[in-house]
Amino acid sequence: MDQETLAKAQAAHRAGNLAAAEPLYAAVLAANPDHVESLYAYGVLMAQTGRLPQSLDSLGKAARLAPDDSRIGRNYALVLQAAGRLPESEREFVRLSDREPDRPEHRFGLGLVVSAQGRFDHAIAHFREGLALAPGDAEARCNLGLACRAAGRLEEAIDAFAKAAEMAPGLAKAHGNLGGALFAAGRWVDAVDAWARALALEPRHADVRSDMGVALAKLGRLDEAVDCFRQASEIDPGNPGHGYNLGRALHDLGRLEEALQSYAQVIALDPCHLSAHLNSGVIFKKAGDYDQALAAYDRVLELDPANGAASLNRGKTLFELGRLEEALEAYTTARNLMPDDADALSELVHLRKVVCDWPGIEAEEEACRRMVADGNPGIDPLVFLSIPASTEEQARCGNLWGRMLCSDRAASVQGVSFAPRNGDAVSPKIKIGYLAADFHNHPVANLSAGIYDRHDRSRFEISAYSLGPDDGSPMRQRLEASFDRFVDLREVASGDAARRIHADGIDILVDLSGFTKNTRPEILACRPAPVQINFLGFPATMGVDWLDYILADAVIAPRDQQEHYAEKLVHLPHSFLPFGDHPPVGEPSQPRAAHGLPEDAFVFCCINNSFKFRPQTFDVWAEILHQVPRGVLWLLDRGPLSRDNMNREMAGRGIDPARLVFAQRVDLAEHMARHRLADLFLDSFPFNAITTASDALWSGLPVLTWMGESFVSRGASSLLLALGLPELVTASPEAYKAEAIRLAREPERLRMLKDRLDTRRQTPAPLFDTEIFTRDLEKAYVQMVARSRAGLPPEPFAV
Repeated sequence: MDQETLAKAQAAHRAGNLAAAEPLYAAVLAANPDHVESLYAYGVLMAQTGRLPQSLDSLGKAARLAPDDSRIGRNYALVLQAAGRLPESEREFVRLSDREPDRPEHRFGLGLVVSAQGRFDHAIAHFREGLALAPGDAEARCNLGLACRAAGRLEEAIDAFAKAAEMAPGLAKAHGNLGGALFAAGRWVDAVDAWARALALEPRHADVRSDMGVALAKLGRLDEAVDCFRQASEIDPGNPGHGYNLGRALHDLGRLEEALQSYAQVIALDPCHLSAHLNSGVIFKKAGDYDQALAAYDRVLELDPANGAASLNRGKTLFELGRLEEALEAYTTARNLMPDDADALSELVHLRKVVCDWPGIEAEEEACRRMVADGNPGIDPLVFLSIPASTEEQARCGNLWGRMLCSDRAASVQGVSFAPRNGDAVSPKIKIGYLAADFHNHPVANLSAGIYDRHDRSRFEISAYSLGPDDGSPMRQRLEASFDRFVDLREVASGDAARRIHADGIDILVDLSGFTKNTRPEILACRPAPVQINFLGFPATMGVDWLDYILADAVIAPRDQQEHYAEKLVHLPHSFLPFGDHPPVGEPSQPRAAHGLPEDAFVFCCINNSFKFRPQTFDVWAEILHQVPRGVLWLLDRGPLSRDNMNREMAGRGIDPARLVFAQRVDLAEHMARHRLADLFLDSFPFNAITTASDALWSGLPVLTWMGESFVSRGASSLLLALGLPELVTASPEAYKAEAIRLAREPERLRMLKDRLDTRRQTPAPLFDTEIFTRDLEKAYVQMVARSRAGLPPEPFAV
């Protein structure tokens, strides 16, 4: 009876009719509880239907009754593993391996259960022992590869997966796992090939298709990556990860509206997807939709109040809106949440300088210097220029920052490279490309516009490559008309932008923006032109190897400082700074009183960005005001928080805050004219007034400076020495203070300086002569191109 019932049960079981088999097995066991074969089969059926405790009871009893039956023992060990009873499963596989050392499946089973316990080196040994017995087992080789990868033995994992794929070309997971290991090793092209073979076998494997998209994105093949992510989303529409990857790729391509749509779909699937909300905020901010950006960041913080990245980005948005007090609070929160984050520190230090919130600022400045010294890439080089630091430190900061940006944006330029231009491609005219984010109403445009108009078109062809917004201003219209070619690259991916510049045959690419807003150093890192120059927009070395020269002069960057510059120094004969085409300065439209200035006061001014001020600067200015009782200090108004802080700082130095007067922002013509209401411009240190100093000088207002060591702390000195006014260049804060007091007390001395300055304005000195500057600049360009075409490396030289 037992055998007949068992036979019926086994037949139903083999046919997949588990419901019919189960009572038949139970009937046999009711009659004979120790029937080994029924115990075994019933245990297998229990496992198949997910009833692991019952399975283990049955299989365990069968294994005790028939310890020599490896079939029973193996299944018992497998179910123990499935139930999470790993040490017991391991003991059973060890017992089986000891009994039957020539059976590879016991070794493979042991490898799997040991691997599940995280003992990967032991697992590798067991898999290798099994493969020595069954070298053609592709599944086992895949398992060996997984253990090797988990153990960090990546090359061994690649070898195992590759052999498995070779042995069993139709085994999709061998190709898929090989792709994953190759990707982890940075071999993205090979990973794509392996995943393509896996997808040829299993085309609807969404995860593999998505992984392939990630590799394609790494290779800069963003359009193909987008296709992969779209297909993965179609195959597995409920997985928000595929849509998120799609949004990232579209974001990198500059297809921001589509990226936003993709992120919105991710959020619809997973309303708590922090990264989708965060990245949406980044896009909204980039598009100038600050309210939507804030809403996105607020949603992240609602879900995760400790999210430092959201607080940081929220602060950046509030800063753009001019809500500085709220921005300061957001940055402070971000800094507290991410004490080791350089970006959070950098932004906090910058804003604290903007609003002159100085308690403890020296410690935070020193923290920035330590981060740069330690190789942390997150300190913004423009912020770092306002911190007392050496040129060598500034170069290191720029190098770290530039390489970080290029690494973060590598997908947009991956695979972009250019062969050296052959002799046939050389144009009789030198082709100059100016790359800038500021071809609109901006100081860089104001200073440089006259150069473009005056370039000798018989010898030079000039192109503009614009990365920033079109503000519709008269300056933008003028610039578009000034160039032989004006190319708007704002919506063009960086790799395509580099290809366009190279295709235009540019001989010299002049970067006018450096590490300022909206710049894309990854374009320059592609080397689209044989000669590349740092000029005007960033007053320091950029510290990177993709710029050949920096345009300077003998004052602002002396030759003996060359070792601290990544670029080769090119000295223009008069000054590094073009003056622009300012019209003659008219008389101010309002008297002093309309600006809050006493009519009988000696007016010191520094109508300059407040982030350039430091406590030590205020110490010196306060001492000057103590010695000049009828003096006032005229500063740029950055809002109530900044005003309150500056008033408090001066009061703490014994100066009546009423002696600080704050200038509102006005248009350029009025700004130039109002300088005539002041008596002396006091320069900031270590970050000099440069453009603002040139404005003051053209207006006829003397500028007093003290010369430091770095480029940014010698800008005003360069201008003053070019004008023949060395008396206004001092070598220390003590000398600076003494000269300011002397000029305030000796009106005749000050009048003589103003007269000399007026003479140079009326009979333009080279500093004020854009025609002279342009000819000198062209001489530099000719020499650079001559060396490049002769195959010679860049070298420092003077025009």
